[in-house]
Amino acid sequence: MPMASAQVKSAILLAGLFAEGKTTAIQPGESRDHTERMLEFFQVQTARAGSEVSIHGGQQLESRDFVVPGDISSAAFWAVAAAAFPGASLTLTDVGLNPSRTGVLSVLAQMGAHLSDSVDHELGGEPRGNVIVHGRQLRGVEIGGDIIPNVIDELPILAVAGALAGGQTVIKDAAELRVKETDRIAAVAGNLREMGADVEETYDGMIIRGGKPLHGARLESFGDHRIAMAFAIAGLFAEGETTIGDAACVAISYPGFSSDLETLTSAPTKRRGGEATPVITSVPDRTLEGNESGGIPEPEEPMHRAIAIDGPAASGKSSVARRLADRLGFVHVNSGLMYRAVTWSALGAGVDVNDAPAVIAHMRSMRIDCGIEGGLATLHIDGLAAGSGLTSPEVNAAVSAVARIGAVRAELVARQQSYLALADIVMEGRDIGTVVFPDTPFKFYIDANPEVRAERRRRQGIEDDLGARDAKDSGRKESPLTTAPDAVVIDTSEIGIDEVVARVLIALRERGFEFGAGEGGGA
Repeated sequence: MPMASAQVKSAILLAGLFAEGKTTAIQPGESRDHTERMLEFFQVQTARAGSEVSIHGGQQLESRDFVVPGDISSAAFWAVAAAAFPGASLTLTDVGLNPSRTGVLSVLAQMGAHLSDSVDHELGGEPRGNVIVHGRQLRGVEIGGDIIPNVIDELPILAVAGALAGGQTVIKDAAELRVKETDRIAAVAGNLREMGADVEETYDGMIIRGGKPLHGARLESFGDHRIAMAFAIAGLFAEGETTIGDAACVAISYPGFSSDLETLTSAPTKRRGGEATPVITSVPDRTLEGNESGGIPEPEEPMHRAIAIDGPAASGKSSVARRLADRLGFVHVNSGLMYRAVTWSALGAGVDVNDAPAVIAHMRSMRIDCGIEGGLATLHIDGLAAGSGLTSPEVNAAVSAVARIGAVRAELVARQQSYLALADIVMEGRDIGTVVFPDTPFKFYIDANPEVRAERRRRQGIEDDLGARDAKDSGRKESPLTTAPDAVVIDTSEIGIDEVVARVLIALRERGFEFGAGEGGGA
């Protein structure tokens, strides 16, 4: 196949079910896997190996009841509306959380929205549950590479999010948008420009320089349901009236969209000349339902506090993070365990960790559950608690390769951020202050000279090449190991853990951290 297309793949598999012998669809990358899951639910076996999917003809389907979960692509419009609206809070219930479809949540998390999702159950092989979105001022990101097939249908509304965000958003590797119901690249870029956004169209995406105020305009949907819905949401943030032509096309995928829009917001929709045309009037006192006082709600303080501890391997950051969490009564979270869990599981399944599409496919077949039990952070892989195998020499040697994969990082960053909805946390890693929680004022970078770090690893019985690992971590394209500009840097080469923690506590106080009773503020 010339592109990763779930529709083309599904047509081939269904045809292959009635063909003699084995039929294989070979894709250039992973695409959504609803068809494979449904076939297996109906007792038809498919075989997946990396980006290849095969089926043997002649298999008989077994009759079963099937319940369709809420559509994440339709929910994405509301998720962006809430994520880009500081102070807003939205819960999406019983929505499909198939890992091949939740890239939109990962992108919004990277843009700074606070999200948490929980898989409640699976019916028909499709995971489903609730998503909670807390709105904040968003920031620009780059959307491209392996995650594009996962968000291809959501790119129009993510482009709107980019226009509402601060900084630059780049969408690339998405030339397939040119051959959807309309040329979505041209349609989105043109409509955003009509609303006053600064947008540069490229052959495979666009560059959006966010932050410019949007104004109402007469926009065309081009008969494309996703364009119509995306710009109905954009109209909520624009000054004046936004009118969308040929909005009746929304019924293709979401007949109740206009009604739900009115329910969620104070924006009116009208019909003109028998045509269903949302007319979105957004003025400074726009409201979301549930905001009893009216007006733009004041930005909410985060539900909990995050202290970010970054640094290279063997710098002492883990010991510092654990000791600090204990002193403050916070929950200690080791973000690296997630990357190790994916690595450990991939190695166990015989996946080549240097084959990015194969690793991504394997990760999306895993169930990763993050939680807190008894004041401790928990991590379960496919229902089993993460074990000691995560620190094996094999995992140590392979984890950097896995952590370099952009789609893996995007998926796991959202998981890491979900802990903040549960408790005050001290999280350690290599991009906590720069990517996971860039807005926290409590950032620390723990370091030590290479000789000291190497000796610490030897005492732990771990043999690996720290120099090579540092080079990989610092040179990777996605979230490289670096020091956040506003982080407090502490060198642990010649001081003990107690002194390091004391310095951290002093710096926290200087940055306005409010200590509770018994939280170690007297250090």
